[in-house]
Amino acid sequence: MKTTEQTNIDMKGAATIDSEMKTILVLTDFSAAASDAADYALGLAGQINALRIILCYSDYIPAAADIPMESAIQAAHEEQEHARKLALLKEQFSAEVSQALVEIFVDKRSLATIVNDFDEEHAVDLVVMGMTGKSRLEQALIGSNTVNVAKAIKVPLLIVPEGARFHKIERILLACDLKETTSALPIGAIKSFAGTIQPRLFVLNVERDDEHSTELNIEENSLRAHLGTENITYHRIRHHNIADGIALFAAENRLQLIIAVPKHHSFFESLFHQSLTKRLAYHTHIPLLLFKETH
Repeated sequence: MKTTEQTNIDMKGAATIDSEMKTILVLTDFSAAASDAADYALGLAGQINALRIILCYSDYIPAAADIPMESAIQAAHEEQEHARKLALLKEQFSAEVSQALVEIFVDKRSLATIVNDFDEEHAVDLVVMGMTGKSRLEQALIGSNTVNVAKAIKVPLLIVPEGARFHKIERILLACDLKETTSALPIGAIKSFAGTIQPRLFVLNVERDDEHSTELNIEENSLRAHLGTENITYHRIRHHNIADGIALFAAENRLQLIIAVPKHHSFFESLFHQSLTKRLAYHTHIPLLLFKETH
């Protein structure tokens, strides 16, 4: 078993990995949601011909936590069991994605710290994690963890709702805000990902009643010039709630993946802690791929 203190991934050939998503970091805690995310990552890795897959488990415990001896003993047994499960997961990925180098890591740091480290040291192109939370407590804990990871990393983050199943991705929704499209959207990264997947891309702007169509027409034309029109359709709908509008459009058009570029923390929280969370995680089971905005 490898730990972050003991392991340096062999970076030979890393310079040949292009801007496409060839290196995937999969975060797991072996929960049902994490298992669904790992299965989804496995299917996606095959579709995009990933070259490196890093499977990472974190048994992070806050420094201030006071752990009784019996709990510490139980934790040691659980750590051994998780190491065994991680090794089995590696075998599965190695067998089904034969072209990829599969690495496993056990880490004792927080997820936000882990993803920053892998981003800076190991040239990760995509991070995959699960999302669950049927109860209010689970929603608070998992939702907070997801927000912290999304705020911390600079690379795309794929969040897979519990129960999601991978099917070849052919229909993707890009949710955008036309008011700041060309300046905020990472056009190059999105085009690179779409070029790898080769999907039909639906570009959606959810308009509110106070927005002016003339200004949005100008921005949409600018977006068309930058993003293109081949296998891409552009859509604008009116809805008083952006999250609801996105979820409804995705369901009606049988879309398999939603790409979003959160501009600020409050918008991100609206995606995960209000209506879109409920629809994505518990009804439509549509994974959400977050890109960082450009500056």
